[in-house]
Amino acid sequence: MAILMTEKVNILFNEVSSMLGNRKIFINAVGRDKLSPVAGAQVYTSTANKDIIIDIQDDIVSEELITHELLHIYFDQRGYPHVFANNRMPDIINNTGFLLHNAVIHKFILEEQVRRGIDITGVENSYLKSIPNWINENDMTNTEKANCIAKQLTFLIMARERKDEMLGLFKNKYPTINYLFLKLYDIVTKSYCTPFESRRTIVKLYKAFDEVAYELGLPPMLLNKCMMLQFIPSLRQLDLNVSQVFRLASLPNRFFFLETIADGQNTLYINEDEMDNLSDYKLKDFFDFKGLTLVIKG
Repeated sequence: MAILMTEKVNILFNEVSSMLGNRKIFINAVGRDKLSPVAGAQVYTSTANKDIIIDIQDDIVSEELITHELLHIYFDQRGYPHVFANNRMPDIINNTGFLLHNAVIHKFILEEQVRRGIDITGVENSYLKSIPNWINENDMTNTEKANCIAKQLTFLIMARERKDEMLGLFKNKYPTINYLFLKLYDIVTKSYCTPFESRRTIVKLYKAFDEVAYELGLPPMLLNKCMMLQFIPSLRQLDLNVSQVFRLASLPNRFFFLETIADGQNTLYINEDEMDNLSDYKLKDFFDFKGLTLVIKG
């Protein structure tokens, strides 16, 4: 199936492409089986040449969806925090981590689509139509309830004209878990604008989701330990030693990572042979050594 490159898609495509240097963007229409179970589209980087691939479910390709995925790249290039999964973790952890991250970033994507005059009603309308067909609350496992809460949060952020209707439908469909959803919704409706503020909101969501898991009788997901979230330092922190900003932590499967002392968020997985030399580095030198891009807190 050919990808519909409308004038608005072309303008954004060229703008985002100009941010990537020699890297290219490829957009593909693919079957449902090629995508994550929690999304109708996905963006990833080619391991061969670092080009960026956008795969969109072939029966829902639209200007709204193409620009949505291009704007994920756009905001990533503007320094908004990206998140990395650990493929040795259970799918429920990685999927939930990405859904909560997207709930924060989708706010900016929606605002930018509106600014560019892109019709954003399609996904909202189709999502509303799908809610009555969702599995009933009494037939759900606790894990399915947790996934449902995270998914609803992600989509509700993209709602505009029919947000109240969506809130009402979800409350009626899932009356006993709606209060857990509203705890998370309260976090993402607070004001955040900058990359630093966005990261702080994601960290809050990750920690709050352990409370959701507890209320559902599930073990904690420890998303703030299992998901690696980009760090955004202040200018002052650049000249501090690594040990003044991060502490060494590990997961039971002997994954070692650096977590920020301030909020306990996993910032970077590291190898065992790197651990002894951490105190020798200033923060800016360590990021340079690791080949990581620094986004400075504004």
